[in-house]
Amino acid sequence: MQQRYDRLLEAPRPAPPLPAPRAPSAVEAPRGIRLQAHPEGLTPTEIRTRLHADKRLSNTCLAMLRDGLRWRVEPGRYRAAEPS
Repeated sequence: MQQRYDRLLEAPRPAPPLPAPRAPSAVEAPRGIRLQAHPEGLTPTEIRTRLHADKRLSNTCLAMLRDGLRWRVEPGRYRAAEPS
């Protein structure tokens, strides 16, 4: 039995299969394209609805605000940052 396991451990392993290329979905768009169409800004709930996202986006919007990717128009309403 031990010899069997030793042979299995020494045997070359086949390379794992590469993941199939993923086709972009209709929901995906270049970064910020949806907010750029709304200069008045959108709430996280409105963004979530337009993206058909399952999770809440409040923390994501705050992180993007911190990183300079979005600007706050008013509390709870965000728009795309100006391209640099």
